[in-house]
Amino acid sequence: MEGFEAMFCASSPWWVSFWAGFWPNLAATLLGVIVGLPCALWINRKSESRRRERDAEQEREDLVVSLRAVLDAIDRNRGYLGVAAQLQVGHYLVQRDLDFSTWEVVGTRTVAMLRSAGNSRMIARHFERLKELDGLIVRLLDTYVGPSAALIQINIPREAIRVHINSLADLLFREIDEIDAAIRADYPDL
Repeated sequence: MEGFEAMFCASSPWWVSFWAGFWPNLAATLLGVIVGLPCALWINRKSESRRRERDAEQEREDLVVSLRAVLDAIDRNRGYLGVAAQLQVGHYLVQRDLDFSTWEVVGTRTVAMLRSAGNSRMIARHFERLKELDGLIVRLLDTYVGPSAALIQINIPREAIRVHINSLADLLFREIDEIDAAIRADYPDL
């Protein structure tokens, strides 16, 4: 009972002990806010800065992977384009082996991350022309083995298509080195 009486039956009123502890407690709280708030803001700023650095590094790694895929696809197309550029009269390509699907997969993201708008236009235009070349190859093949093969006077369109295939494949073949050089100039560590 002594502890109970000492706690609740003290001789001085409660407000005396409250006011005696009020000022030191207020000073400690204010000091905590004054020191703690700037520290918390500094920690938050550092954390955000590190997150942005990680995001930028991840974006750079993603771009490198995408550009390597683009360069690999362009290099794989080199041999096929060489053959298509030399296509002779009366010949056609049976195997369609152009890789333009790589750009369909990585193109949008790669364009957004590339440093040079000119490079992204050049790469996108190259892959669009690859699709056009693929369509021409299918049309030429159709004139030999498809329903159009039975038509009279088919030799004139065949020759026009073949000439277009030759010139477009030659242009695409020459673009490969330009694209490779442009990408490696901007990203020498590829």
